[in-house]
Amino acid sequence: TISYPNTIIVEEHYEADLGTGFISLDSIIGYFRDYYSKNIGWIKDEYIDETGANAGTMEVRRWIVY
Repeated sequence: TISYPNTIIVEEHYEADLGTGFISLDSIIGYFRDYYSKNIGWIKDEYIDETGANAGTMEVRRWIVY
């Protein structure tokens, strides 16, 4: 297991105006959780489905800093 120090987590939640004001789409399409590490950048992305379960993960396997 690779450890990434100084990592922040950003959650992407979407909303839509369906005519009555903005509502959360979490219960319809889910949301994303992105992980960023200092001096590396984006390292992981998780898709959380409408039930709250982790439905998919993409993770960096190697990186080069220029």
